[in-house]
Amino acid sequence: MLVIQTFDNIRDDRTYFSGWSVGYFTQLVTNVLPAQQGTLLRSIDVTACGCGMNSALYFISMESDGGQASSGYTGATYGTGYCDAQPAQPGRPSCDELDIWEANSLANVYTTHPCLNGQCDPYGCGFNTYARGDKNFYGRGPGYQLDSTQKFTVVTRFVTVDGTDNGDLKEMQRFYIQNGNMLLNSALFSSRHSTVLMACPTSIVPFYGQSNAQGGVSYGMSQGMRKGMVLSMSMWGSPNDGSFMTWLDNEPNGPCPVYQNPNPYTSFGNIKIGPIGSTV
Repeated sequence: MLVIQTFDNIRDDRTYFSGWSVGYFTQLVTNVLPAQQGTLLRSIDVTACGCGMNSALYFISMESDGGQASSGYTGATYGTGYCDAQPAQPGRPSCDELDIWEANSLANVYTTHPCLNGQCDPYGCGFNTYARGDKNFYGRGPGYQLDSTQKFTVVTRFVTVDGTDNGDLKEMQRFYIQNGNMLLNSALFSSRHSTVLMACPTSIVPFYGQSNAQGGVSYGMSQGMRKGMVLSMSMWGSPNDGSFMTWLDNEPNGPCPVYQNPNPYTSFGNIKIGPIGSTV
């Protein structure tokens, strides 16, 4: 199990983990998400993660040597070469990003950030149950279907158009396990419990526009996954400012600011990746 804890009012500082070494990037021998059709399972504890914080587990198309060969960086061992879908900065290029879990104990979202023709989508196609109108699905206490004050397991299935590892990604299915019970994700478009990548409307994916929203998201994310992606985990935000993470947990995306914790921490454990049906 990996536990991440903050000790200061951190704002924009982030700590990332690729592989299993704490405090820096490990030298990556192989990327960890090369397949399209499969399942990712992990146990999560966000009990102490309040408004203004983001407990994140995600994949990025970071180069396995940390940009040493292509950009002359010092290498992954020294923490260089990190990338994501946000606008490029000196020493930090843009690359495909697949957010499996961005959350605190009040709200959560999972989002695709593909890149096409060298341009990456910083907005993404996301699924937030609160923003979709189901305000009683996820939150603190027994009054919610998924009680974030208790540990739970998050299961994400990657489904391709043809059911093979080589097919383009069609959707990401999500369900949860808590106290031995399986809980389907809140339904999208009244019937689906998944992010349907090829159907992301322009309002969700403003970067692409209508012409590319129908197939560009699926194709773009598939290309990133085929390269292989690096697992990263982080916790960042401002534990003393419940309005710091408005895109995640303030209206209309969540109920914040209603609960803050000056000493937040999060934990990830029991991470498994394998064919559909093999991890649960």
